[in-house]
Amino acid sequence: MTRVIISEMKKIIYILGLAIILLGVLGLWFFGNTETNLPTNKLQTQNESMQVFIAGQELEVNKNTHVLSSTLKPKISVYGKGLVESEELKLDTIDLLQEDFFIDASDVVRKKNEISYTPSFLLQPGQHSINISYQKKQLLFPFTLGLLIDFNKLSDIDDSELLVIPSTTRSKYPDAWRIHSQKLEINSINAGSHASIAFIYPLDEPSVSFEFAPKGSVVNLAFYFLENNRTFVLGNGDNSRITLLRGGESSIEGTRTELIPGETYSVRLSKEGSQYLLYISKGILSEVDFKKEQPVLKFSETDIVQKKKDYVGFSVWSGSSGVTIDNLTIFPSPI
Repeated sequence: MTRVIISEMKKIIYILGLAIILLGVLGLWFFGNTETNLPTNKLQTQNESMQVFIAGQELEVNKNTHVLSSTLKPKISVYGKGLVESEELKLDTIDLLQEDFFIDASDVVRKKNEISYTPSFLLQPGQHSINISYQKKQLLFPFTLGLLIDFNKLSDIDDSELLVIPSTTRSKYPDAWRIHSQKLEINSINAGSHASIAFIYPLDEPSVSFEFAPKGSVVNLAFYFLENNRTFVLGNGDNSRITLLRGGESSIEGTRTELIPGETYSVRLSKEGSQYLLYISKGILSEVDFKKEQPVLKFSETDIVQKKKDYVGFSVWSGSSGVTIDNLTIFPSPI
């Protein structure tokens, strides 16, 4: 009897032992596979996390971002583990992985998970995008580049890479336009003359915003589109008349707007196809919402084909008491 009991106990112990071994094998298989998958999942998450910066401002995937830069050569930075496996990294149609674009660039950083540099080529204000392709994924980072001409960083106009004083103005009025108290300034102009300052590069249907303050009772501040021969005059011969001159054709009068000496006004001028718009509002730009404002002058060309790209600039006409200009920004129209 005792032998039978012992034999049965041995069978039970044997079966229990096999069960324990089987459970151990299953446990090792389960946890082994789980641990193997964890790093893979983590790696996929990191690869999908790409960061793109233009002029220090972060872009978003598939969402347009307005970027304001003080230069036409904004710094471009891309971060992410997916860079290692990138098949394509482009700014519009420019391949940012090509060696040629690093030769003349500055501030170059090329690491496993980072590409960052200031390009040698100019990037026009307008619509652009960064395109990244890797692991059969496509990431699109669209952005609209705007330009801020920061007078705080200029001691002299000749230091600017964006503005130029025409030779005719420089010869007649060598000290007419100057940087004073961190603003662009021009004093009164003698009768029979004018003084201009221009943006160096042609712009594609720009929307230009700025602040200005009249120095006296006659403003005579003009903003012109050179190739299309269209000029807006603020305070035309006084401190309230708003006029659009059309190069020998009949001029267009806008809504009279009183421009008080010493007060700051925000202006937006835009060209959208054949349509010109001018807004003027009292106060600084950061406090003005032009979408809620009515234009003081609105005009559409009906019989003349307008050039899309154009040179733009300021001119102060004879009799002006002078003006100061600040926070000059340029975006493509509309914004």
